[in-house]
Amino acid sequence: MLHRLIVGLAALSIASPALAEVADKEPSVGGMWAWALSVNVVALLLEMLRPRLGLLVVPFAALSAWAMHLELSDPYVGPAILKELGPSYVRMSYMSIAVELLGPMLLVLLFEIVRRRRA
Repeated sequence: MLHRLIVGLAALSIASPALAEVADKEPSVGGMWAWALSVNVVALLLEMLRPRLGLLVVPFAALSAWAMHLELSDPYVGPAILKELGPSYVRMSYMSIAVELLGPMLLVLLFEIVRRRRA
């Protein structure tokens, strides 16, 4: 009788849903800013190599930004992120997305302005 009880409790514990949090599956704020910085550094290096080549990183940055926005605006995941990590995490996420997207474009524009002034 006792072993049936143990087997039954073990089966219930295996079938129960996992109580994993959302926060441990999200990138850290430092990780998001490191990604945004690395996208801009790659754009800078590509732009130094050849004019307007820095724009090659924009589609990859856009895909990454879109994926992060989808998570933050998801009707189930978004409120859980807001509850667990707070509004500052959401603000920092969107700010790093803006730097990730606008940085390479501004770098290319700046390099283009400098090239035209030298010519």
